[in-house]
Amino acid sequence: MAPQIERYHQAKEMATRGMRVADIARALQIARPTVYLYLKMPHPPGRRYCANTRTRPLDRFKPYLIHRWNEGIRNASQLCKEIQLQGYAHSFSSVSRFIALLRADSGDRAKFKQVAARALYPEPPVCTRLTTRQAARLFSLPPERLSAREDVTLQRVRQADPIFAQTYDDVQWFRTMVRERKGDQFADWCRHVQAHSTGELQRFAANLCKDEAAVVAGLTQVWSQGQVEGQVNRLKLIKRSAYGQMGFATLRQRVLLGHAS
Repeated sequence: MAPQIERYHQAKEMATRGMRVADIARALQIARPTVYLYLKMPHPPGRRYCANTRTRPLDRFKPYLIHRWNEGIRNASQLCKEIQLQGYAHSFSSVSRFIALLRADSGDRAKFKQVAARALYPEPPVCTRLTTRQAARLFSLPPERLSAREDVTLQRVRQADPIFAQTYDDVQWFRTMVRERKGDQFADWCRHVQAHSTGELQRFAANLCKDEAAVVAGLTQVWSQGQVEGQVNRLKLIKRSAYGQMGFATLRQRVLLGHAS
């Protein structure tokens, strides 16, 4: 019997004898909230399973390796060099061990080079279910920074619905305005979004238009208030280091002395 199930039955039995929750927790060496939880549960707790979410460096390159294996490329050294060009920066031994598994499944390890190319493993799907954060990353990154797999995933997302394709184009247009300081396009972008884009982008554009002059200046001028924000953050850090016990005079002295040193 699992320990938590045994403690569940013991807690139930002690409660029927009239023992207090604190005494039950002390006797079983568990927390009182756990005792309350056991007493409310009509059935013993089920067994807990922890999902293995660990990822290894080679995992994202395995679909490519399987694809190349099915094309007849069986040399582990060559396959390792190919994925190194795609960003793999770890040991050759991991690639060699994975290729050894494919060789073993070929049916004849001694003559695996002569074995006709066949799909020893089914090709895994290129596009998996995306989280909101993953989709936002694909939409906001420039195309040249996407990996080959990410680019395929993005194209499949865009082809799935015309709204996705339109949203991607609008996001990339806005990213270009920010990166290349094309503030003169802001008005055209707002009109286009309000007429053709999704409700989320429309609300985003509407909020920006409330202070259009400042937004256009930020998208056009080379000046930034980063220096001011940095100094404000520095002042807050100095003041909070005194746990609320620093007045203006002491803060002024700390800033001036720190600047002088």
